[in-house]
Amino acid sequence: MRRAAPVAAALMAAVALVGCSTVSGDLPRAADQPWEPLVTASTEAAEAAEAAQDARPEAAVPTNLVPPTDAGDFVSGGSLDTIRKRGFLRVGVSRDTQTRGAWSPVSHRFEGFDVELAQRIAEALFGPGTADEKVRYRPVSYAERLPAVENGEVDILASTLTYSESRAERVGLSAAYFTAHPRLLSHRESTRSGAGPGIDSPEELAGKRVCAPRGTTTLTNLENTRQTHPTFEIVDHLNELSDCLVAFQQGEVDVVAANDASLVGMLEQDATAVLGTFSVGRDEYYSVAFERDDTELAGFVNGVLERLRRDKPEWLKLCERWKAPEMPCEESLPPEPQWAR
Repeated sequence: MRRAAPVAAALMAAVALVGCSTVSGDLPRAADQPWEPLVTASTEAAEAAEAAQDARPEAAVPTNLVPPTDAGDFVSGGSLDTIRKRGFLRVGVSRDTQTRGAWSPVSHRFEGFDVELAQRIAEALFGPGTADEKVRYRPVSYAERLPAVENGEVDILASTLTYSESRAERVGLSAAYFTAHPRLLSHRESTRSGAGPGIDSPEELAGKRVCAPRGTTTLTNLENTRQTHPTFEIVDHLNELSDCLVAFQQGEVDVVAANDASLVGMLEQDATAVLGTFSVGRDEYYSVAFERDDTELAGFVNGVLERLRRDKPEWLKLCERWKAPEMPCEESLPPEPQWAR
């Protein structure tokens, strides 16, 4: 679902002005304590997150997954019991990935597909209609995602996290909840004469500066592409996808690389931008992350995701709220899981 241009413009203005600041005004309970939203990490914190983060994970099909359990399966003293007694679920989300997870300056809420998915998990735990009262959001950068889970700052993370084997060695990962396709965003006039409006082949990357946030599978995809087409430069020092967009708009980079699910929101933020047809890597699968050895929480989350996956009309209904013509929902359905035996 397309969002109004003023909303996107207001958000990007906030990002561009300060490289980040807190959002003023009264916040709804679900976006308030115990963390202030949209706070930029210090340089030291960002560098520490980068040092801890695997900078070159490679996407893979989710395997060896904890089988789903019923919503009512609780163990006294277990992780689900602990969360219920605490009274809220701590969720890591993207700060500013439009259509996936982003703060809306209009509604004063976090919005997007990943946000709604996290709300469904919370409501499976606390009951229907409880998400506003029972969710606490922790906005994180790309490089901060895994450390937030490892350090126990969040119970779950739903933030465009692609499944990879290296990540699965550090945190627990759920079954896929979305299939994404690595693509490239460029200016319409940036491609060769006679080519399509976007980048439709690796040859069209020649001489381009291509930006992807640190700690992403996209950097691995770009490195692999450069093995056969070593004529473009990779810009890999920025923390946020929105930082890449600002660099793109300021002429510091020519192309932004990410999954289509993350890039489509940028089309509303820059009228000169277009998605090409060239896929810079194979299909990737978004997973929810949680503490690596917490099989109880893993089974619970997988149960919520599996019930949603099997209800295709309901999954499509959720996707349609955040769709774009450049990312058809039918092509984004999650694959059937490979449960551990």
